[in-house]
Amino acid sequence: MHADCLPHQANASGALSALARGSPDNQAAIARTGAIAPLCTLVRDGSPETKEQAASALWSLSNENAPNKATIAKLGGIEPLVGLIVSGASEKSAANAAGALASLAAKHTENRSSVAKRLVALLNGKVAERAVRVMSAISTLCADNQANQLAIAKFGGIPPVIGWLSSPDPGAQKAAAFALLHLAKENTTTQVLTANMNASNCL
Repeated sequence: MHADCLPHQANASGALSALARGSPDNQAAIARTGAIAPLCTLVRDGSPETKEQAASALWSLSNENAPNKATIAKLGGIEPLVGLIVSGASEKSAANAAGALASLAAKHTENRSSVAKRLVALLNGKVAERAVRVMSAISTLCADNQANQLAIAKFGGIPPVIGWLSSPDPGAQKAAAFALLHLAKENTTTQVLTANMNASNCL
């Protein structure tokens, strides 16, 4: 996957994603070839289709694989994935990035904090389309994962999500509602925090 092979980068990334998906042996073998570093670069600098496929590959490589989670983070893979959520050319790009971030954060404390902090920081803007993408990613991150729910809450993610409930943009309202649902599901701590903040907003 070099610069002189631009037409093939998306296909190569997609192939790696398919090979790594659900296969610990293939995940390890691909990592040994040194493919993770260029994939991280392609998420940031590739064509729109290549970014989408590279994010998918990082998702597959990091799923239930602690060494690859650590390697991707060490090589700077988290930042461009977060960037792809807000700048991706398609919903699929954003979805792949969100899936990769959720995979990186699962059962990895350092990655979880890094991902949660970056996503929460993006919630304070005023552009509804961007907020929708970020809140959708937060929903993916927090779905049935109490540790991720608590991480988003720890970095102050609940108040801005509540704030988007009153947005004039219907899409932002819907995304905020879903994000709050996933943040609070089966988690007493985030349920109490959400209830208290909603009560404060009504005073």
